[in-house]
Amino acid sequence: MGLQWDWVREKSLHIPSEFTKTAKPYSLPLNRTALEVLKERQERTVKHVTHVFTVDGGLWNRVKVGRAWQPVLANAGVPHMPPPDFCRHLHQV
Repeated sequence: MGLQWDWVREKSLHIPSEFTKTAKPYSLPLNRTALEVLKERQERTVKHVTHVFTVDGGLWNRVKVGRAWQPVLANAGVPHMPPPDFCRHLHQV
């Protein structure tokens, strides 16, 4: 899954029920920063038809992201840690 263009409506995001853990649709307002990021993504020359965040116009591939993550950790001197765990650790610091 990834953020899809048809979920973005003016200044809010509407996630369909089939993509939420509760099986209920979810809406949330978008702040100025989020709107600026979406505008920048919309204006890119290489843009995916359905998804907002892509790699060179193609969908994210978890394997590629995972492989790219390992050298980042090694260069930082951090032991193996999946990206979600690393983010949780940063929030605790």
